[in-house]
Amino acid sequence: MRKAKAFTPLIDRATFNKAQSVRHNRRVNRLSDAELLDQLRRILSEHGRLCSRLIMATTGPDTQTYQKRFGSLDAAYHKVGYFQRHLGPAPESPSLFEEARAFARKVANGLRRQGLSVSTDTVPGLFRVNHSIAFATTLVRHQSEKRGQFWAVRINRSYSLDYVFAGLMRADGKAVQTHLLLPVNRFPPSAEMVIKDGPNKIGQLW
Repeated sequence: MRKAKAFTPLIDRATFNKAQSVRHNRRVNRLSDAELLDQLRRILSEHGRLCSRLIMATTGPDTQTYQKRFGSLDAAYHKVGYFQRHLGPAPESPSLFEEARAFARKVANGLRRQGLSVSTDTVPGLFRVNHSIAFATTLVRHQSEKRGQFWAVRINRSYSLDYVFAGLMRADGKAVQTHLLLPVNRFPPSAEMVIKDGPNKIGQLW
């Protein structure tokens, strides 16, 4: 017969979880490059594509492991023969394209109301502020995986950008929860910045 909590635990739950995390990290760090790439191939075979959300949903190596080992997620993708199609300056999910264009217009109009000069580009979501600052907008889906809740903001380094203005979507995907203004020089080499859900945003601007 079993009974929950029949014995007083030797360590508390928080310490146990931390130890488990350390064990997991050590196990992942011991994986060879070939073993890491095999994990990617399995994800690609199962889903037909690769993205940070699918990687984070597994119990295997996380996105940071691939970034540290191969320099960027795209570099790891290329090693397993996966090439993403051309992306805009601050890529968003294809399902958000129309909403993202409306969001870009809203941001541009808001900047103009603040007295700033805004010139648009032929590329949606890309414009120049006060004739000098290269500015891109993007909408980012809220993600909830085993490792927590977050947003993953990406930039395309083939564009010369100064700032990205990101609209972080609510968990239900129906509206923007809050905004972040991100200097491009703060992005890691992977060109993806993970924003954990929490009180670290600047709030509604307009």
